[in-house]
Amino acid sequence: MKNSNFNKDNIGFGFMGNGQVVWDRTIHERGDYKKVAHVQGKANEPVKEGEPVEVTLFTSQLPTDYTIQLKAYLSTFYSITKFTTHGNVIHH
Repeated sequence: MKNSNFNKDNIGFGFMGNGQVVWDRTIHERGDYKKVAHVQGKANEPVKEGEPVEVTLFTSQLPTDYTIQLKAYLSTFYSITKFTTHGNVIHH
């Protein structure tokens, strides 16, 4: 994946459905920032800092070192209970 070096300053957050979407400003897809993950907390409630969440990667094509660094960065905000891609739990 082109330009896939992790840098926390390039990570952005927004709302999508019942959670937060995480994107990377250095990776582009169809003229927009690449969405790399979705953060889901309790059903029908906004995601709150420090609460248990599940993180789902939108693609399994991110380099392993990128996903490790992304998980570590997201762990500074959230208590991650599950880190998956396409339903497969990622153990780092």
